[in-house]
Amino acid sequence: MSEFEKFKVGKPTRTRFNQSCKPFSNVRHVCHISTAINIIQDHKIKPRLITDKSKLRSTRTKVCWLSPNEWGIGYRYGNVSFEFNIDELIDGKNIYWIESIDYDIPACRFLITNEEKPNLKAYKPKLKNGPWWYNQENDTHYFNGYYCLELMLEEEILLDELLKLEFVKHHSSYCARYRTSPKKCNELGSLGAKAGSLFLAKAVTQALDLSLIKDSLLEEKGEVTVNFENALAYLIPGPFSKLEYNNVIDKESDAVKPIVRGILNSLALDEYDEAKELAKLLDSEEKIIETSFKLVAELMEYQDVDKLIESVYEM
Repeated sequence: MSEFEKFKVGKPTRTRFNQSCKPFSNVRHVCHISTAINIIQDHKIKPRLITDKSKLRSTRTKVCWLSPNEWGIGYRYGNVSFEFNIDELIDGKNIYWIESIDYDIPACRFLITNEEKPNLKAYKPKLKNGPWWYNQENDTHYFNGYYCLELMLEEEILLDELLKLEFVKHHSSYCARYRTSPKKCNELGSLGAKAGSLFLAKAVTQALDLSLIKDSLLEEKGEVTVNFENALAYLIPGPFSKLEYNNVIDKESDAVKPIVRGILNSLALDEYDEAKELAKLLDSEEKIIETSFKLVAELMEYQDVDKLIESVYEM
């Protein structure tokens, strides 16, 4: 009996939810904000050396980590989720069982590669004898949700294949980047919307080109996704509505945009008092919101700024 058989999926059902046989079509790569920015700058997810206790660590194999699991209590990998179609990622590739790792929730690991690996155990999802099953009859993938399904892709992933970018909650106690000292992580426990606003602030200050991932932030008809809308709503803190604005800079001045960029930079650096002092130079919170949304829209090459604003505020 192969090791993976003890993690075998259960039976699918139409009438009720079955944790042991969960359907999936997409998988996610979740990471911290700084890593997400690097990924977007490179326009791809680069494979990295395995650094944990995996048996592949000594082989110097480089992989991109992916999983269909959703963690409502938070992801230990960060706040930014890049989502891809599983069929496109595995098409024409070989799949190998690597190991199970005895975490609190055991992790079942598979290597997906273009190479032949005769020293590894080949895995056929169609056979339904492990934690990942592909049902040919209904063209659906399933996994045993009582375990963590970890896919290790031995190649880079281009963002041309990105389906969705979302901001998710970081786990409040665990962090993959700071395994032994999670409290060092500034994003520990942060909610998706708050992390999304920080990502957008950093994107503006770094002039990050978001045009290539624009579609992943929008619905089919060009509407802003709820997830992206929530991030926009947190971009300018609520207390800014209570500031005493001095109107030192005319609202039509060319200086407004660089000042708002400076406000977002201060917020990204967690220099809240500094951000407030810059904000007071302007005439209103509305002007700050309008300009900050324009800056985000410019990065996305999104033409309808008013639509972006109206998705969050009634102004």
